[in-house]
Amino acid sequence: MHILPKPAAWLSPKITAAFHASDTLWEEADTDASNSEMADEIMTKAIAPDFDLWQALPGSYVIKFRDELHTCGLDPAMMAHVKPWMASMMVTICQMMAGHGGSLGAAADNPEAALLSRAHADAKAVNYFETIDQQIGYMSNAPEAAQLAQLRQSIDEAQKGDDELDTLEVSWMAGDVAKIAASVMDTRKQDEAFYQTIFVQRNQRFAKRIAEMLHGRGTVFVAIGAGHLAGEDSVLRMLSNQGVVAVRQ
Repeated sequence: MHILPKPAAWLSPKITAAFHASDTLWEEADTDASNSEMADEIMTKAIAPDFDLWQALPGSYVIKFRDELHTCGLDPAMMAHVKPWMASMMVTICQMMAGHGGSLGAAADNPEAALLSRAHADAKAVNYFETIDQQIGYMSNAPEAAQLAQLRQSIDEAQKGDDELDTLEVSWMAGDVAKIAASVMDTRKQDEAFYQTIFVQRNQRFAKRIAEMLHGRGTVFVAIGAGHLAGEDSVLRMLSNQGVVAVRQ
């Protein structure tokens, strides 16, 4: 999980032991919130002066989205030129804030940041599979129709009180791979091209790099999103097709 809505006991003794036994940490990308480069990239790709979100959304969704923004104290006028992919993220953030008394910072838990901090403290080498620009590009480069479809779904789920992040957290903490895979398949049902970009193509690159690591030296600790480790197109399935069979401890 890239972010949890509240602190959770995910760093088990087995994970801790595996982490201590490694000499290198690999994560998806350097998404440190304090990274000014990331902030600049997000703003560049999230704002489009010639785009009007309120015109692009159907009237009923305009009303629903404005309601969601008000729940977390955001001015809808700020969203006028925000691209749909970023607006979808704002819906999720608003849900998390609403569930934690209107604040998020102190309540949230970021496993990747925790592992990165420990890696630096232990003087481990740190590497990333992707760049910040690539990560943001997967969402911002999606066709506008796909972005709007994702935004509408996010708004609908929020209006129904469906908190996908909470549901995923429960599945992740329980080790319920099947439910995580089902969530991944929901993305495929929405847009096949987007699914291929976000999961299949990236999983292929992750699996290729991990296979290369297995022929190298040292012990590597890999931390990537749970969605990449579940389902028929998962990294684990792709590695298995290459004869590398993962054993769950």
